[in-house]
Amino acid sequence: MGDAYGLPNPIGYFRTVQRAFGADGDFLEGTGLTQAQVDATTGDIDLGRQLQQIRNVVGRCGRDWVFQRPDMWGAAMHGAVAVAAISAPTVGHALEVLQRYGKSRASWSETCISTTRQHICFDLELSVPLDVDEWRHLVEVHFVTVRHLVHNALGREPKEMGFFFRCPQPDYHDSIRRVLGTNVEFASSTNRIRIPRNWGAIRPVAEDPRLHAQAINELSGTASWVADTGDFKLRVERILRGASRGRLSAEQVARLLAVSRRTMARRLLAEGTTFRELSDNEAKLRARAMSRAGVTREVMALRLGYNDPTSLSRAWRRWAAEDPAER
Repeated sequence: MGDAYGLPNPIGYFRTVQRAFGADGDFLEGTGLTQAQVDATTGDIDLGRQLQQIRNVVGRCGRDWVFQRPDMWGAAMHGAVAVAAISAPTVGHALEVLQRYGKSRASWSETCISTTRQHICFDLELSVPLDVDEWRHLVEVHFVTVRHLVHNALGREPKEMGFFFRCPQPDYHDSIRRVLGTNVEFASSTNRIRIPRNWGAIRPVAEDPRLHAQAINELSGTASWVADTGDFKLRVERILRGASRGRLSAEQVARLLAVSRRTMARRLLAEGTTFRELSDNEAKLRARAMSRAGVTREVMALRLGYNDPTSLSRAWRRWAAEDPAER
């Protein structure tokens, strides 16, 4: 769990929750942060501090806190990802933006888009192990956010959207349905958003090719989640964590960092690690989460970038040799 708690989380979410539900100094107990640090910090804090803030908010405001102020999760909260989504050429492209770049705003998540004859399905999976009382609120925020973005794209209420929660129905389900609509189900096999398939071709009302290109350029350069730290190892870990599928090569990561592969290797060695070790650790974290979710070895190998399930099995045996807990 410690690995999960160390994931980067935008400080803007922390500030927004604090200001929407409290006053200066509220909800900081157990976070290790002072009000001055919250005000002065730029970039990210770790996920563990955000989760502690959420526990504090739940204790004072109730378990339905996400749905008490749903407007706070609008596009303005989500930086270049939201800009790229609402200015995309189609709703389908907007969902692809969220799949590809959403991890820069929600480092704990993995997303997958699939289609049926009638629907586009946007699945949200955990990339790290979290307890249900932790991830449920994160998923709630994610669902409200995507609904806002689709609403903006359509220019009307997206009443046909469906929302499926993997957790049991909570006691505040009426608040959830008041915000998300009546098409809400619980105890589903996955956390899923479903929209009519024909929406994929709809042009968003705010379509803007130039703005979209600028936002994608910023996201592709990882500016929103790499440039704010001087810790080179952490920068590499964040890029590896941002890959939605497969694994990035050393050449790809070095290019994103604007350094040579040799320079990257030298700087990582100075911090006591190697690119291979960091890449392997990221694969292991994802494999653990997918294994707990019941994902098959075949699907897991595909998502992790292994050539076949046998290659993944060899890696799993190596992890088990290094850590008996993996057996």
